[in-house]
Amino acid sequence: MAARLRRIPLPAPVTAAEAATTSSKNDDRASSNKGCLDDERAALANDIETKNSFCYHAIAIGDTVVGNLSSLSEADDADRSDEKDGADVSSPAWQTKFDAPVLTLTSNSSGTVIASATATHVSLLKGHDGSIIATRQITQSNDDQTVMGPGLVFVSLPSNQYGSRNIEQQSAVKDVLVVVCPVQGGDWDTNNIIVISNIDGEALNSSDPQRFREGATNMSIDALCFDSNNAAATLVEGVFISDDAIRFFVAHKSGRISVYDYNVITKQCTFVTNDLINQIGMGTWKYEEQVGMSIDTYLNRGLFLVLAASNKSNEVTSIGWINVLDLSISANYSITVGEKLLSLKPLLSNHSDECVAVAFSTTDTTSRKKRAEPPKVFILQSLLGKMGSGRSQILFTLQTTDPNVRTVEICSPPPMFATEAYSFRFASKSNGVTLNVYKEFIAGQQGKVGTVHYLLSAKNDFDGARRIITEELATCSVYDDVISTPIHKSLVWLWEFRHALSTWNNGASSRDEYQQSLRQLTFGAATGDIQFTENLTAAAEFMLSWPEKGSNSVIAEASSVSLHDIQSTLSIVYSEIKKVTDVLRSSPKQSYLEELCRKFYKRSRAIQGLESVANLDGSQIHLNDAYLEVDSIDGLLSILVSQAAFRSAERLQKSEYGKSLTPDSISSAALCIPLHSDSTKFLPWLCDLVIPSLHIGHPKLDYIRAWTCKAADFYDEGGIFNGIKSSIDLLTAVSKATSKLYVAMNSMPALSMDVMSETLSASNHHRPSVLKVGIIRGRKIRQGRIFSAQRGESASSSTAIEHLENIDHDCVEQKLNAALRLTRARELGMTKDCLTLSNYESKGDQFVVRELVKSALIRTSSDPSTSALVVDSVKQFANDLHVDFDHAMHQYSIELSNSKKDDIPHYLHDAKHLAQWCDSPSVMCLIVLSMLQKALVSIQRPPDLSQIALSAIEAATDDCIKSELKEAARLLSIDYLVRKYCGNGAQEYFRVSNTTHGIRLVQHVCRHVDVDSVLRDVLILCDAFKDISLVNVCVSLLERVMISRGSGRVGQCAHIMTELYTRDASLAEAVGGRTISFCEGVLEDCKKLILQDSFAAEAKRKATQIARVACSILSVMVNEGKLRDVSTNYAGSLLRLKQFEIIARLQKERDIFLTLSESGDPSSSASVVLEVLKPIIAVSLANQSNEESVDNLHREIKPLIRNAKSWCAALCESSKVGKVWSYVVGTIASQITKTSGRNASILLEASGCFESGAHFQSIVAVALTLCNEAILQTHQLSKSMLPNENPSNAALTAMKNMARASQLLREHVISSSPTDALPTALS
Repeated sequence: MAARLRRIPLPAPVTAAEAATTSSKNDDRASSNKGCLDDERAALANDIETKNSFCYHAIAIGDTVVGNLSSLSEADDADRSDEKDGADVSSPAWQTKFDAPVLTLTSNSSGTVIASATATHVSLLKGHDGSIIATRQITQSNDDQTVMGPGLVFVSLPSNQYGSRNIEQQSAVKDVLVVVCPVQGGDWDTNNIIVISNIDGEALNSSDPQRFREGATNMSIDALCFDSNNAAATLVEGVFISDDAIRFFVAHKSGRISVYDYNVITKQCTFVTNDLINQIGMGTWKYEEQVGMSIDTYLNRGLFLVLAASNKSNEVTSIGWINVLDLSISANYSITVGEKLLSLKPLLSNHSDECVAVAFSTTDTTSRKKRAEPPKVFILQSLLGKMGSGRSQILFTLQTTDPNVRTVEICSPPPMFATEAYSFRFASKSNGVTLNVYKEFIAGQQGKVGTVHYLLSAKNDFDGARRIITEELATCSVYDDVISTPIHKSLVWLWEFRHALSTWNNGASSRDEYQQSLRQLTFGAATGDIQFTENLTAAAEFMLSWPEKGSNSVIAEASSVSLHDIQSTLSIVYSEIKKVTDVLRSSPKQSYLEELCRKFYKRSRAIQGLESVANLDGSQIHLNDAYLEVDSIDGLLSILVSQAAFRSAERLQKSEYGKSLTPDSISSAALCIPLHSDSTKFLPWLCDLVIPSLHIGHPKLDYIRAWTCKAADFYDEGGIFNGIKSSIDLLTAVSKATSKLYVAMNSMPALSMDVMSETLSASNHHRPSVLKVGIIRGRKIRQGRIFSAQRGESASSSTAIEHLENIDHDCVEQKLNAALRLTRARELGMTKDCLTLSNYESKGDQFVVRELVKSALIRTSSDPSTSALVVDSVKQFANDLHVDFDHAMHQYSIELSNSKKDDIPHYLHDAKHLAQWCDSPSVMCLIVLSMLQKALVSIQRPPDLSQIALSAIEAATDDCIKSELKEAARLLSIDYLVRKYCGNGAQEYFRVSNTTHGIRLVQHVCRHVDVDSVLRDVLILCDAFKDISLVNVCVSLLERVMISRGSGRVGQCAHIMTELYTRDASLAEAVGGRTISFCEGVLEDCKKLILQDSFAAEAKRKATQIARVACSILSVMVNEGKLRDVSTNYAGSLLRLKQFEIIARLQKERDIFLTLSESGDPSSSASVVLEVLKPIIAVSLANQSNEESVDNLHREIKPLIRNAKSWCAALCESSKVGKVWSYVVGTIASQITKTSGRNASILLEASGCFESGAHFQSIVAVALTLCNEAILQTHQLSKSMLPNENPSNAALTAMKNMARASQLLREHVISSSPTDALPTALS
């Protein structure tokens, strides 16, 4: 029985009564669909096409899902064997109407559960009656931003995995439904896959309510989450790889397919690969989303993913079978260029152990007619494990006859319903939505064409294939004119011809086999048989590419194809094609056959030329695939050059075959020189033969010069041969050769003006771009044809020069100049990674100098001693290139600033060098300003930049820049001190604009008296904050220093005062005066504490330190006053200095603590001298027993008297010294008188009281004390009644005292008495 089509009738629209009946039946489920879109146009408002609108068990028509008979029985086939197309072969089983158009439909493999989807809802239907099981909303009904329709995929355990399992084991694995929710608003970064698992079709279709309830409640719904990538999916396909694991293939909008393994029990995903297309080695290909992908479960050898991918570079689309388990390509087939795939589904092959089959539909995209031809449907079979279309074969072609059909959608039966090989169903659509025709293809007996293909491709059984065609298929007459098959007996001869050449053994059997096949094809074609003619042309095309790539490596191998074999075979095929061409003069194939003849002639000549070149001079060249593809003499020259056989190329040019070579073809061959070739090998040929054959203005000359530049770049980038030196040698040689050509052209006086005009015209209009012509990348695609510099086509056909951009005439010279500059730059330290010859021009000289500055910084860091030499060399290089060195440094400083945002200390270190290297003050100021601004935002504590900031401020000529520098320096100084004294990070909380913050910061800094730079820091802060009094701050600092514990405070205060005088003498004077006043107050406070005996020790320590500090401060003020003549109160400072020195001396020597006011008071002075003289009393008591003691007393009291006199002179004014001394001596002598009157006289004598009349009071005091003692003794004597006491001693003592008093009166008192007091005393 021949292959045929059977029409499946589409149902009539559902009536109102039927709709009501259906609605009442599904009332519980269908009510959830309320709120969906109203009509089909609204559902498709966003151009959502209805894909997969039917499956093997149901079909969607608008808003109605129709259930149909699953398949036809053999009895039906026998009963309807005489029916024509259009006969009804099945009738609808049920109809279910929805409130919105059904966009997607699918079913499980058994057909027990149907899943349908509208734009917003997904519903599950029973397979036996179409009643709704459940409905779920998957998107908002009022959303108008949906950019794709919903997707549904049922995953069932494949039948080829059942093996020896029983029915119970098979049914234990439940079905899984995958829902791809519509993407809304272009949100492609969210997960949009829902998995409904544990779907038991038998239970859901059961009439037992309890079992149905269990089946419904056992279903679970989960979101399919991918850990590695949450990109939204556009399509999902999956298959069970074990009882509890599904391998999902997830397609994304970008054309990428990711693979995951999903465990239906744990609901967890395991990542397998992120890009399936790239993993299988087809990285330049892109998955065809419109075609979709399917799982082929028909084979007994495993599971295969069937998909289509396209290569945009050559517009080729391929169908591929990918092994689900190891993700490797097992077979592929390329469809005809110009055909667009519409649908693709796997089929059952009649050799499912070794072959795979698909049905696919295409439409012609190259037709220029107003109405395109209707789509076609093809049935393809490919041998599993054989790559390439040579092992694949179209078995059937179905041509749709309705001109309004725009697309054909295919549906293949599940494996359990695929009772016949190659059977499938398809639906025609006129507008991508509305179904026109729904048919089923039945191969019948004619399905044995698949066996023919199997025998040809897998077994090479040509006799068996011919037997099936002539005996079994000959009886199959196709009743339908839309079905055709290319399986013809001429196809067997074609396969045999290919086999003979592919298995060439250089023997008679191979020759006889291919010649016989060729004769049979020629005979059939000569009779006008279309199939024979097409297969003959296919044999000729195969011959043009024979031997196939990889079949021949070296000409000396005994088993390889020789050039003579190729030449003789070409001659035979050429003669046969010539015969057919002569016979078929009026055939549509005539022009193509003539073109084949021309190609054979050219290839034959090329093989002859190659054979002659290989044997010239007794040398041989090693043949490879490139040589065996040669198709012309021009191409041969190009291939020789591309294989670096330059001597052979030269020999070819000089042979008889080279006479047909033109300058264009020779120059085109020069463009095929491999970039990895040593320039010393090809330069003689290029400069002596190629370039001289051209003329100035020839387009190919520009191509060659452009190629030269590219080769120079390649040498430098790859570092091959001598690197940049080889580049310079190549560029120099080509430049000289071009110059010679120019000189030779100018020296031709006979050159006509017409020729010159023609040359100039060609030069102006043919100025091709190197990149567009393809000589850099190897090829250019133009108007659907591939032009390759390595193919052996003529220059006129292999190079398109129209409408291309200009090539710079001086590109070689410019490149040479760049190479020389680059060489010098590398000598100065530029690395190859930083700049190569290829990007020198795009980077520019400014970039080179900038990078050299960077290199200089690195070298300076490693060896600072070379800084000057390195920088001078870079400056000289910049001058030679006419590059502004300072501008380059400024640009690099900006780049450095941007690149070192997280490493500001490193940037500041490098930028400081840049500022020091600048010759331009303005650039230096800009760099420093950037440094200051960068330091302000540094997280790490920046270094001290005050000096370089000050230098920049002094050098600034622009007022605006100077102002910015000052402000930045001010802010940075504050920031620096905040970090220094408050810690790194405190700057985040400090506000410069807040005066209170400034005052508190100054106060805090003044507390750090042990910091050497505290004064400088304080002065900086005072300069930064103008509202803070400088005098108050300095006084506060000195006060804190003088009252702080620790050694060196005296010198520290003196140093502070000296620094203040250095800064501002008037400031120092004011600070000094207030500080001395503070010292006076401290001494007063300490004196009070000492007198109160409250913290006396601490008070004495503090008083001692204050006195010393005051002396040091006053010393500085007195000295600076002498040197600078600025002191406004020099005498006062000097007097205070003496006072504080005395106070300090008393504190140190006598432990006497005076205040400044006490140091000038006579009474206080007398008290101090009295304290100094008191030790004489003790000396007197020790020396009053005998006469010898008088001498001792004299000797001992004299030092004491001298010391007391010196203190008296120091403490008192000169006018008051005598009075104070007289008072002190009289007081001490009076006290001594009470124990020894003699000793008192001695004291008076020793102290000089008897020598001058100024000491009257002292003598009188002693005399009166003697008299008083005598009176006391007399009074005591008169009252004494004690019998044991001797009154004579008291009497004698009293008399002695009176006698001494009388003596003093006579001898000293009267003589020393004041003149005004003497008369009164004597009267």
